[in-house]
Formats: sequence, structure tokens, C-alpha cells
Amino acid sequence: MNPSLEALSLASLPGKVPKTLPLFRPLQLRLALFKCHSNHSRFRINSFLPIGDTDSEIAFCALLERLKPLWHGHDSTPHLAARLDVVVEFAKDLGQIGLANFLYCDGELLFAHGHRRKQADGEFKPPGLYLLRRRCTTRGHSSEAAGISIAALDQEVVLVASVPLTAEAWEPIPQGEVVVISKGQVVAREAARAPTPIR
Repeated sequence: MNPSLEALSLASLPGKVPKTLPLFRPLQLRLALFKCHSNHSRFRINSFLPIGDTDSEIAFCALLERLKPLWHGHDSTPHLAARLDVVVEFAKDLGQIGLANFLYCDGELLFAHGHRRKQADGEFKPPGLYLLRRRCTTRGHSSEAAGISIAALDQEVVLVASVPLTAEAWEPIPQGEVVVISKGQVVAREAARAPTPIR
């Protein structure tokens, strides 16, 4: 899938049985992945029919419906800015309906949208997602076997989770912001320009 997709962790909504996630669907000649905290299903869908009846499946199909014009009938990969515009608009609409933390990967880019989640004090408020940039150093390690020598390389990764998973300095993703990750780097960030969500 995507070398920058290092960790996906969204805790299930309170009082709900964890649903089978992430969801996968074909998009052009790629495999799209989606993982979402959602509690709504008010989207009109024409081309992508949900396989299941979860809110996340319906939201995924709605996002793919919006992305379809960028991918279908074109020989080249849509530009990052065009994909980001669609995802940001979708995030804005999703946030007006209910909780809208989601991760979407199109095989090249990972889009993470932070919204709100139930916090330790019991209130639903930001942050909905956190990210951590990490550099994994090899310290000169290499592997040798049967006449083959493989040099280990340092690796940069970005981890995204609904709660910090370690004691490291996790960065909260502001409510309504979409972060785009590629090859272990944050390559774009944009606010979803959303009005106050309907409660």
C-alpha cells in the first residue's frame, strides 16, 4: 500500500462494538483505504454501493463518489491539490453531521482529518487525532547471509492515532484540519473551513 502508512489506530466509539476496519475499495487501478470514527449515514451515494451498513462504509462510499471524477477517465494521477480540495470539502460536510475523524489512503497519499472525540472528562471535543513524526535510525546495522549484504537505512515515518500511543511528543491535529502524508513526511495541511458542527 503506502510506505508512509505506518500506524492506523482509532479507538472505537464509546459503547459500541468495534467495527471491522479499515475498509478497502478499488479506485481506478489503486486500492483505497478508509478508517473513520463516524456516527452518521446521511450521504447520497450513486456509484459506490456500500458492502455493509456501517456509518463508516457509507462515509467511505460518499468520499469515493466525490473523488471519482478526478480518477476516472484520466491516464495520470490527480494532482495533490485537487485530491486535497475534495477531501477537505468532504471533511467539512462530515463534520457538520457528526464526529469526523478519518484516515483515507489512495495508495500514494494518506489523508488524516482530525475532528472531535470523547475525552477523559467525558466531553466530546478536540483533538480527535494526533500525529507523531519519528526518525528510526539504524546505527549502521546491516545484514549478511549467503554472500548477500544488505545495508540498513534510516527511515522517517509519521504515525497517526486517536490517542497518543507512547510518551513521545504527539502533536494534536487541530479540529477541521486535513494533514497529508507521503513517504514518511507531512506534505500538506489545510483547514476544512467548517462551520460549527451540528450537535
